[in-house]
Amino acid sequence: ITQASTVHRNSGICFAQAFSISSTSPEDADSFIANKAYNSARAVYAYTLTVFPLKKSIWMRAAFFEKNHGSVEQYEALLQKAVTHCPKAEVLWLMRAKSKWLAGNVPEARSTLNDAFGANPNSEEIWIAAITLESKNNEHERARKLLQKAPYSALIPLLL
Repeated sequence: ITQASTVHRNSGICFAQAFSISSTSPEDADSFIANKAYNSARAVYAYTLTVFPLKKSIWMRAAFFEKNHGSVEQYEALLQKAVTHCPKAEVLWLMRAKSKWLAGNVPEARSTLNDAFGANPNSEEIWIAAITLESKNNEHERARKLLQKAPYSALIPLLL
C-alpha cells in the first residue's frame, strides 16, 4: 500500500464528511511536512486538489510545497495542472514561466507567458513579465514589439 492510498483510505471519510477540507487539509499537509513525511503531504495535497480543483489557494500551497520539497519536474508538473484548473490565476502562470526561465528554458517560459495571455489578455503582471523576459535575454526587438502591443495600463509600472 502506498502512502497516497493510505492517506486517501484513512482520510476519505473525514474528507467526505467535512466540507471544511480547504481549511483543515492544508494543515494536515503541514503536519506531515513538519515530520518530514513528504510523500504523505503530497498525497494530502493531491487528494485535496481532486476535491477542490478550482481553489487557487490550495494550488499555491501545493506549488510552494513542491518547490521546497519536490523536484523541479514535480513543481512544473503541478503548475501545469494548476494553470489548467485555474487559468485566471496570474500568479500560477508567472510561477511556471519563472521556473522555466530559471531552468534556462527561455522558449518554454515564452510559451507559458503566451498561453497566459490567452487566459488573461489584459494582465499587467503578465505583460511586464513577458517584456522583462525578453529584455533580460537580450531580445530587445521582441521586447519592443511587446511594448507596442501592450495595453497602456500595463506600461505604467514600467514607466514609474
